[in-house]
Amino acid sequence: MILGVLALLVITSSRSWAAPPREGYVPVEGGLRLHYREIGQGKDTVIIPSDVGWGTRADGLAQGRTVVLYDPRGHGRSDEIKDPSLVGMDYEVRDIEALRRHLSLKRVSLVGWSYMGALVALYAAQYPERVDAVVQVGPMPLRKGPHFEAYIKNTQARRDPAADERLAQMQKDGLPERDPVAYCKAFYEAAARTMVARPDVTGILPPGLCDLANERPTGRPFSVTGRLFESLGDGTLPHRPARCGRASSPCTGPETASLSSRRGTGWRPSRTRACSCSKSRAICPSPSSRRSSLAPSTPS
Repeated sequence: MILGVLALLVITSSRSWAAPPREGYVPVEGGLRLHYREIGQGKDTVIIPSDVGWGTRADGLAQGRTVVLYDPRGHGRSDEIKDPSLVGMDYEVRDIEALRRHLSLKRVSLVGWSYMGALVALYAAQYPERVDAVVQVGPMPLRKGPHFEAYIKNTQARRDPAADERLAQMQKDGLPERDPVAYCKAFYEAAARTMVARPDVTGILPPGLCDLANERPTGRPFSVTGRLFESLGDGTLPHRPARCGRASSPCTGPETASLSSRRGTGWRPSRTRACSCSKSRAICPSPSSRRSSLAPSTPS
């Protein structure tokens, strides 16, 4: 899960806004708790999965609105999952709803990348009356093949053989057991370079990532992210008809927006058509201005 955000961490300001963050835990199914962090104060609320991945880099969105970042089950500061049967996309959709209800939020906007881009879209399809807008950043494809398979193949081809050899030697030397934090950092540094355009860039891991046992690649009986993808079967996401917000005609869910980068122009919204929603809005972080705005989205 973490790797999908590494190349995206620079799109928002690292500045924190206004009062100190408000933190807490929300109880969810399976007797687990999810850690969340609430920043900013505003009428509109944005929910973003993976607080550990974004860190303070999403705080710029809290200017004029409330932003709630949380760690999905089995990740970050949320409770460890010991039972693999408690992992699945349906659980995670219901977890967002549990968080919304816990915070007494009437309607929210959602931001998600990688598999969490699919997660927020599925939530919007299931709870359209609770969603103002959906923003997807590099979301996983609707089907495993051929695009996801090609992505995995390309990622493997970009790996550094020398780095993989060093990791293998670390395993032989017992480093994962002796110093799990050091091995974790080496593991993610090697993997992260396959996710960015410049493989020579270093130091892109979220601060404190490997201090959290939930994020270490070793020391757990199973991989939470791996189990999540297994729960999707062939990787085809369900196509669930739903009403788009308060629109009168049925469609697949709220208008979906993604972010694209163009040299010299900063970040601009590029919409992915889910349905025509005249009231949809896209959240558009702009590094050039160090601010973010809610821009109206024209229905297609």
